[in-house]
Amino acid sequence: MKRLNQLSILCLFAWSMLSCVDEINLNLPNSNEILVVDAWVGNLTSDTYIRVYRARPFVSFSPSGSEPQVKLQELVVERKDGTLFPFQLLNETIYSPVRRFNLMEGEEYRLRFTTLEGKKFESSWEKVPPKVEPLDWNTKAFERQILVRTGTTSFFQPGTFADINLKIKDPGKGPIGYLIKTSGISEQFTTSERDNCECVCYLPDPNIFPGMNIRSNEAFEGKEIDLKVGEIPLSSLGRYLAMTEVITLTEFGQQYLSQVDLQQRNTGSIFDPAPFRIKGNIQSVDSEETVLGGFFLFQKTATEKLFFRTQIRNESRELNHYFEPLVMVGGTCRTYYTDALPTIPNSFRP
Repeated sequence: MKRLNQLSILCLFAWSMLSCVDEINLNLPNSNEILVVDAWVGNLTSDTYIRVYRARPFVSFSPSGSEPQVKLQELVVERKDGTLFPFQLLNETIYSPVRRFNLMEGEEYRLRFTTLEGKKFESSWEKVPPKVEPLDWNTKAFERQILVRTGTTSFFQPGTFADINLKIKDPGKGPIGYLIKTSGISEQFTTSERDNCECVCYLPDPNIFPGMNIRSNEAFEGKEIDLKVGEIPLSSLGRYLAMTEVITLTEFGQQYLSQVDLQQRNTGSIFDPAPFRIKGNIQSVDSEETVLGGFFLFQKTATEKLFFRTQIRNESRELNHYFEPLVMVGGTCRTYYTDALPTIPNSFRP
């Protein structure tokens, strides 16, 4: 009888828990879809593009690039003198200029577009920033502890690296921003018992600066300055090719991207909240609709430099330089470095 009473109480408790469950339907993908504009217009046609789409609420594991695209009646960039530069749909998501136009420093432009529903939007007037030519490169070697794993053993030992710096002279024509993108190619040596081994590989390095490299000229307006564009390890025997793009931005562009960079630095775990949405310089003409993103004017220059790591080590002999052991391969280093470039880059050829 006692066992029967206990069973009855357990069933009654389970029934009461189930009766408290309410079904809730969430329609996340179709709610709160805010208009987003990603518009970049600069001195290089290949980097000039405009995207207009709807931002969906954050959903875990949702694929990127699936945002609903906004169809437009008209999309133009207007110069302050009234000249219009129309854009056309290049593919399903990207608009490109119908004809080439040359931006001149100091000219003012704005973005205008109309949706199929007749809603009109426009950006604020933005002034073309000056173009900045890099002056010189330099390096600064330094030392820090690195974690080394050998089998089941892990330990710290000194490792050496080099900051890669690019010298520029700010034009001193008011507040602007610098967005610097640096990639590289590392020459990696291997060893083999074969005489005809292809033992040298060239590995692409998409970004040698941690995070977004965005700077304001507020602290160095009109002056020369060494800007850090990245860092490379000195533990390899091979050379290193650094390739840098110096992109000058309007004050709005610098401030906007600095907010994006701050977001990215403050998040990083899969358990972090989705980044907040940043309003830019585009607004609705006939309503209070919120528009995210922005209209960015830029000028870009590109430069590259081949660095000899042996020379950098010789100039910093006071540091504890550590060398990676050469990897043993068969007939080619590509069996180990599977992402190596298919041919020798021109900058490494004699």
